[in-house]
Amino acid sequence: MSELETQIDGSAESKGLGSVFLNPEQQEATAADLIRLGVDEQIREMLATRRLSAGEAIRELRRQYQTAGSLSSLPDEARLDRTRETERALAAFSAGTCLLFVDGEQVRDLDQRIPLAANTKVQFLRLVPLAGG
Repeated sequence: MSELETQIDGSAESKGLGSVFLNPEQQEATAADLIRLGVDEQIREMLATRRLSAGEAIRELRRQYQTAGSLSSLPDEARLDRTRETERALAAFSAGTCLLFVDGEQVRDLDQRIPLAANTKVQFLRLVPLAGG
């Protein structure tokens, strides 16, 4: 089982979504596959364990995987769409606002193949620009 940790670095509002555990079926996955697995498990954890409403879960995911602009500029959505949230996370990775690290090494390509072991640590880190520059 691999640990997936999400953090927001530089934000006073939120520390991120925390950790979830992944149980991938293969011993290797692409970065895109890891992001898909991670978002799916984060959604499951928020709804089942933390008992957030769909709207609360959407706000948490948006905060973690924000690409640009402010959260208030995005339209409100009442229905949690896993595909849309995964696409948002993939877009944040591609835009460079969300970094992916596996066992401390930065992953730079969605197609990069990553070996997975029982103790693999995966981190998504969203960087928040400092105020004033």
